[in-house]
Amino acid sequence: MALIVPDGAGAQGPAIELRRVDALNETTPPPVGLFLATPLTETQLARAVDWSIRNQVILYSPFEGDVERGATAGLSIEAKVLPFVNQHTLSASGVELKPFFLKVARVHQ
Repeated sequence: MALIVPDGAGAQGPAIELRRVDALNETTPPPVGLFLATPLTETQLARAVDWSIRNQVILYSPFEGDVERGATAGLSIEAKVLPFVNQHTLSASGVELKPFFLKVARVHQ
């Protein structure tokens, strides 16, 4: 388990705990967010999306097409880099993001 702890003048926020999760099931303690480090098959991603909705966890995927397939968030790299969120998954999971974040994000309906 690794911790990222804000330090220095003006640093705010809690420490962030990083842990590797190799499988998701109903006994997996839900984190605040889950970052996909490797691409998933359609079936694996669908199960991860369902799990993240049930557990109110942000599922972040950097892989192209995953937000459209249900991942809560990713990146949209166009003329500028923007956050990319799936509104359906976000609403279904009950996770609330700050209005400013949604204002600057690209949103998949």
